[in-house]
Amino acid sequence: VLAAVWLAPPLWVVLSLLVSAGAASAFAIPLNALFGRAVPAQYRGRAFGVAITGLSGFQGMAMVVAGMAADRWAATTVIGFSGLSGASLVLALVPLWRRQRAAAPVTTVAPLEQLRTTSIAGSPVAESGGGRR
Repeated sequence: VLAAVWLAPPLWVVLSLLVSAGAASAFAIPLNALFGRAVPAQYRGRAFGVAITGLSGFQGMAMVVAGMAADRWAATTVIGFSGLSGASLVLALVPLWRRQRAAAPVTTVAPLEQLRTTSIAGSPVAESGGGRR
């Protein structure tokens, strides 16, 4: 969407393109869920920490580079180039995205919680009366 800014449209068009790009960033919400399901539960917190740190770092670097580029070229050129290069990168990476169908539904219950909720009926502890009273 931001690649169209390169054409230096009127201000109201630029603002509507920025709003559209901001609304499109809401796609990160389902991506977070997909990422969370792809990472084993015991590493999920660490993986999200690394992902957020990397994302924030790259966004910060991109702002610095865009600011330096805007000193040399027009802001519409920098924004348009950024949009075009980002879209090109995503389109280049699409073939690498593996699409897998889950054979069984993914559970988000931790292994310890599974042990707590597992029935003990028919186990030696339940039959001998050694359970809780």
